[in-house]
Amino acid sequence: MKRKASQLCRDTSMAKLTTKQRRLIKGIAGGMTQRAAANAAGISEEYASRVVKKGQVLEALGELMERSGLGDMTLLTKHAELLEATKVIAVVVGKNVAGGSVDLIVPDYAVQAKALDRAYRLRGFYQKQAEHCGLTSVPVDFRVTFVDPKGQPAPEAGPDMEEV
Repeated sequence: MKRKASQLCRDTSMAKLTTKQRRLIKGIAGGMTQRAAANAAGISEEYASRVVKKGQVLEALGELMERSGLGDMTLLTKHAELLEATKVIAVVVGKNVAGGSVDLIVPDYAVQAKALDRAYRLRGFYQKQAEHCGLTSVPVDFRVTFVDPKGQPAPEAGPDMEEV
């Protein structure tokens, strides 16, 4: 039995959220992007980004998805299908189209790559990009090897060596 999102708010973890947080979750669960859901809920995109990472919100979104038929097993099954995605390519036989064509089923690497990318993101295999602004100091260790004109290692420069 499918229920509307408004009915799902009662007696679930959604009841623990603020009205704006519930609107955000309903928008995301309804297929909106996070940005569109934030605008519809009347909150900033920055606040929405912080809110969706909170445990209560993630739990509420998970419950809403489960009750809407998008449980873990459904998602995993669909994801497995995407990882094995194929496409049909028609290949012309002979020198012209009149000779007929043969349909070949080949892997759809674009769809498979997107599915892999999504899995890696969900599992946290990607590191977040760090933004650096301004000057920073980074300790660097390096070793200098002196060589003579023939390319042979020369003794290291010391205080008794003359500067060239």
